[in-house]
Amino acid sequence: MKKRSLTLAVLLLLVLSVQVHGVWYVARATPSLSFSGTTAQCTGRVIADNDDDAIKATLTLWDGSKVVDSWSSSGTGSLSLSGSCTVSKGKKYTLTLDATVNGVSISQRPTSGTC
Repeated sequence: MKKRSLTLAVLLLLVLSVQVHGVWYVARATPSLSFSGTTAQCTGRVIADNDDDAIKATLTLWDGSKVVDSWSSSGTGSLSLSGSCTVSKGKKYTLTLDATVNGVSISQRPTSGTC
């Protein structure tokens, strides 16, 4: 009986800690890519749940598997970062935004576009 109650208590603690962890680090990371002539305009925004959450982010523009350029920043609560660089007409580029909030990675979908 003691073993069973201990097992149930441990399981309950695990479930509660996963729920707290899931709620604690809810954040959004959004990359955006546009072109003006042969200039790629790259922006990203990361919004955390709390104003004091530590954010680190890197915005990276890719030509296939080759890095064209990247920009990094850090802050708390919310973070915007941007950059621009010269690209080639007719090529497809992908923009990724890698971010962490309080050291936890935030997933996001990369965005792509053709110059």
